[in-house]
Amino acid sequence: MVKSFISKYLKPDKTFRSVDEINLDDLKTEGIRGIILDLDDTLIPSDKKTPKEKINKWVKKAKKDFSLFVVSNNSRTEYVKKFCEKFDIPFVAQASKPRGKFLEKAMLHMKLKKKEVIIVGDRVTTDILAGKLFGIKAFLVKPLTKMPSTLQRIVYKVENYILLKIET
Repeated sequence: MVKSFISKYLKPDKTFRSVDEINLDDLKTEGIRGIILDLDDTLIPSDKKTPKEKINKWVKKAKKDFSLFVVSNNSRTEYVKKFCEKFDIPFVAQASKPRGKFLEKAMLHMKLKKKEVIIVGDRVTTDILAGKLFGIKAFLVKPLTKMPSTLQRIVYKVENYILLKIET
């Protein structure tokens, strides 16, 4: 029963090294019209050592063909706002993912159906779980941060263990 839950709710539909590896043409072919994005370590690295240019370029390209909406658990609303204003992307901070309340808000804002929307994030226990509980496709990317904090390293190790268990 536990393995069934884990496989159903924590297994990403697709996995990528970074958001810029997500092929936007493939998404269009699949009927995707909206992308809900996590912010920290998905679009912005937590450290200053990671280059952001490729990610910013991908966001600008995605914005041309897709409705984008950032749903972030970050409690610093001004920080989230600063990034989102740069790209003119609507957002919600302090989202408390995996609760789906703000995923629904994002989807309604985009005026799309669940089958037309995906969520992309770096965390299995927040982003992927939120998407799966809400009933949309969920894509996992590796965290952008090259030098994560001790707490981040622990969380990522636990989530990697979960992903390994799903595969075996």
